[in-house]
Amino acid sequence: MKSSMLIIFLLLITAISCSDEETVIKEKRTADRVDVPELTLITEKAAPNSYEENGELTGRAVEIVQAVLKEVEMEGLKIEVYPWARGYHMLETKKNIALFGTVRSEARENLFKWAGPISEYSINLYKLKSRKDIEPQSMEDLKKYVVGGVRKDQKAQYLASKGFTVSYANEDKLNIRKLMRGRIDILSYSPTRLNYDLKELGYTPDQLEKIWTLDELSCELAVAFSKSTEDHFVQKFQEGFDAIRKNGIQEEILKKWE
Repeated sequence: MKSSMLIIFLLLITAISCSDEETVIKEKRTADRVDVPELTLITEKAAPNSYEENGELTGRAVEIVQAVLKEVEMEGLKIEVYPWARGYHMLETKKNIALFGTVRSEARENLFKWAGPISEYSINLYKLKSRKDIEPQSMEDLKKYVVGGVRKDQKAQYLASKGFTVSYANEDKLNIRKLMRGRIDILSYSPTRLNYDLKELGYTPDQLEKIWTLDELSCELAVAFSKSTEDHFVQKFQEGFDAIRKNGIQEEILKKWE
């Protein structure tokens, strides 16, 4: 009888000891999770770089960033989609924010931390082909017209700084509708995006005519990180970009989306 009670007592002590040890381990893991800062990765809906198809996020820039995440073993990081102005505001005001594809311009270079590049980038100005009155010989000739823009967008920021009258919309595609309806005179757009957005809205490229190229905005798309982002996040992303450029994955993705 005494032997049985002793065995039960020892089993209870062992169970309590294991339970306490398990609790300590769980608490340590929880503490470790709290101590590790999280990164919020953001993009916008902007085909062909980033858009939803059959409920899945896809696109040229999305595939490149996903390849980077895979290369540096961060595949569990979810890409969140916000309107550009909101995502850019988060980039300006919050810690550990990454936003792509962001134009890496001279004006923005010191505002953020960077990793990339994702791809090359250029911007053209377009008019309705039917607008025979718009025949610019210089940038100055265009300043009497209203151009469509998006708040916090590089194109609008640049044109406003040059003295253009900018009419703002929440996203670029809305400016296509405004152009078609005569509410703006000029559209500023990336040629790689224009055909996708025209098709989605039920228009055709032959309705527009390119009238100018903004050479000063010809640069690259990249991942921008808020200035207070942990440096190791930026470094890991850059290591991923360097790797996919070296192993040819980035080139394959870019050719796929040509």
